[in-house]
Order: sequence, then structure tokens, then C-alpha cells
Amino acid sequence: MKIGIAGAGMIVPTFLDAAALVENMEIHALYARKEEVRRELCEKYGIPEQYASYEEMLSDPEVDTVYVALPNALHYPFSRQALEAGKHVICEKPLALTRAGAEAMYDLARARGVQLLVGQVLRYTPAAGVLRRLVREGTYGGLLDAQFLRLSACPRWIKGGWLFDKTKSGHIPFDLHIHDL
Repeated sequence: MKIGIAGAGMIVPTFLDAAALVENMEIHALYARKEEVRRELCEKYGIPEQYASYEEMLSDPEVDTVYVALPNALHYPFSRQALEAGKHVICEKPLALTRAGAEAMYDLARARGVQLLVGQVLRYTPAAGVLRRLVREGTYGGLLDAQFLRLSACPRWIKGGWLFDKTKSGHIPFDLHIHDL
């Protein structure tokens, strides 16, 4: 798998560190608007190709999978463009800001014969596994109601930014709370 990354935000180094542990996965390219950020990440992680144009990265025949790690409102259009180009897509959460958008992306992936994966990684944690098992087995009876509470500090990188604009982030249910839901 040769991956092209769209974005250079705070989640990208985490992805790059994890990707280094996966066999048969190569980070081949990085698209980011800011040249200095792009150059720094490529140098630090040994990424051979860097692009100032997303379209150019998508036209790179070596890239077969695109990891979309951009602000939430850009997930749908950038993922859709990659799917239309016949690339597999790994997209950070949320996949889209609407159900219709997410369904359209899965429909397009099926039509193009490519994979679409959303990065909702907390569902693979031990706590989520225990909860899933308890509900499926009916250990405490049928599920009647659910309440989720997420306590975390406001990320310093986002104060006053797009996270608090519902049209750009989907707001808390689509951004952080999507993991719990």
C-alpha cells in the first residue's frame, strides 16, 4: 500500500508513527498548502514526494491510498475526489457532516471498487469491546437508553477556530463525541 496524505495537522504525526509499524505500507506522498510544514514532515518521516496541489498528488500513479487528515468540512470533498480518482481512502472522523454525504461516499467507493475507511479508532479499545459484548449478550437486559459524557480540555490549537463552527465541524456530536456514539 502506497499512501498519499492530505493534510499536515496534529493527527498526521500520530498516523505516521503508527504507519511505520505496519508491514507493506509506505508513505509515498504528502499534500499540504504550507511549504515549510510540508517540507518539515517529509524530511522528518522520509516521505519521498510532496505536493502543493492535491490534484497532482491524486494523479501520482504510485499513490493507491489517500489518508484524509484535514479539517472536518473538507473530509467529504477531498475524500470524494480521491474516490473518483480510483484511490482507496482512509478518512479521519467524521467521514462527512451529513448522513447523506457519508452514504454518497460509500456508494461511490462501491461503484469504483475501492475501500473507504473512517478513522473511528476508539471503537477498537478494550473498553468499547467490553461494552459491545455486554450489550450484544444482554448481560444487563435490553438497551433502553444511553447517555455519553466526554470530559476533555478544549484543544489549544482550536480555540476560536473551526471546531466551534457547526457548519465546519459538525460540532461536538460529529467531532469528538462521534467516538462514543
